[in-house]
Amino acid sequence: MEFQLLLHNDNELDEESSFPTRAGQANSMLDNFVYGLDAISRIYSACSRTLKNIASLSSTISSGHLYSLASNVLAALFNLLPRFLRKGGLNQTKTIHDTSYLDALRGWAAIIVFITHTFPYKGFPIFQHPFTKVLVHGRAMVMVFFVISGYALSYRMLKLIRTRQALALLETFISSIFRRFLRLYGSTGAATFFSMLLVWFRICIPENRQATFLLQLKHWVIDFAHFSYPLAPNVDGYVHSGALVSTYLGVTWTIPIEFRGSMLVFVFCIGACKLSTRNRMTLCWFFIVCSYFYQAIYVGMFLGGLFIADLSFTRHPDRLIPPSQLPRSSDISFIETKPSCQPVKAKIFYTAVLTVALFLLSQPHGKGIRQEYWPWPVLEKVIPSFLVGWRSRELWWISIGSFLLVWALDSCPMLQTPLLWNISQYVGELSFGIYLTHLLVLWTVWTPILDPLRVLCLGDAMWTYAPFYAIHFLVMIWASELFIRFDKKVIAFAAWCKKKTFVW
Repeated sequence: MEFQLLLHNDNELDEESSFPTRAGQANSMLDNFVYGLDAISRIYSACSRTLKNIASLSSTISSGHLYSLASNVLAALFNLLPRFLRKGGLNQTKTIHDTSYLDALRGWAAIIVFITHTFPYKGFPIFQHPFTKVLVHGRAMVMVFFVISGYALSYRMLKLIRTRQALALLETFISSIFRRFLRLYGSTGAATFFSMLLVWFRICIPENRQATFLLQLKHWVIDFAHFSYPLAPNVDGYVHSGALVSTYLGVTWTIPIEFRGSMLVFVFCIGACKLSTRNRMTLCWFFIVCSYFYQAIYVGMFLGGLFIADLSFTRHPDRLIPPSQLPRSSDISFIETKPSCQPVKAKIFYTAVLTVALFLLSQPHGKGIRQEYWPWPVLEKVIPSFLVGWRSRELWWISIGSFLLVWALDSCPMLQTPLLWNISQYVGELSFGIYLTHLLVLWTVWTPILDPLRVLCLGDAMWTYAPFYAIHFLVMIWASELFIRFDKKVIAFAAWCKKKTFVW
């Protein structure tokens, strides 16, 4: 059974996962396991020494102070518990709104990326078939990310354009551009810094390790400076070689694309703000077609999300009404009454569109594999000839599927229902954390500890993955929660910088 445990560069992360044979690797597995136990032992020893020091100091502290200290420690430890272990922890923490389903969709897409990079799905032929392949198609989910980003980033600006609030539009435009770099690269920089520490401790990416820690830190600073350069020429990710990516965390290749796509969305909204709705949509589609012609498909995904957002205001003019004029009923009940208002024919149509979208997102990876599954040999012939190279041609149907997925969900509230459940909203809150931390958890928990323990205790049969992979998944969710707490601080810091630096 093939299993690749170290995914750290752009090409590896975006190729279908391949997993080297376990036979003959028992010794290295045992070494990894022993190394993990040794690390745990060192941590335990350090904690024991700390507790002994605290105990020696407790005699000099009054009982009141000691009780207060113990209470604070217990509160801090409880705060570290993941929400799924707390009573009511999965309850929604924020109000449901018209686009809440997008947050959940992004969260489930991030989980699919996690599965793609960490689960040996090649051992299960069922995952090469329509509607099941999408569950392990991380590449397709990245395209969904881009459509969602185009929708979410343009939503408020389009609303202000339609209500002709020029000053508020200018303020939103300036604020969005000012905060976007910090919002994306602040949290990403923290993730790559943590990866740098793992490299220094010889846990992952050995080729990045330097002779001294200062040289290691210098190497990370240079790497991050190059990776975060906003005017870098190549941001196309796996479509072309030499993608702009941090060598410490391969999934970061999407961050420069997110930043550039964000700027494109903001500029388009400002440039087309005084056009009529029809002319703005027409111009949007002109740029989408151009993006395919110039092999910049990610541009088409961002603008496709913008178009769906613009279309939503045409379909739901009530979204333009100020919140103060809306009925004072809960958002959840308001949303739940919408599906019954839509005609049955419309529900059937958008369900069919969703089905087509999921089929297209299930496209097998690689031209050779696609030739083995009907109707992909036929669909391959329909791809326009101006798309050069198999990587660009592979994105044709995936990008269309991504657009149709978001369009169908946005057009039919009935289809949004599962995405409004508590578990979906919880996953949606963690989406950015899941995306950036899942490899870090793979390197620190699965590779040195859980996987060797699995082989040692249960053997290498496919069924043995289930219990240990479940533990791996829960640890990843916990790490994502902790990361999101830091990410919220980054967002607040960006807002603070804006408040302190803007003079009018």
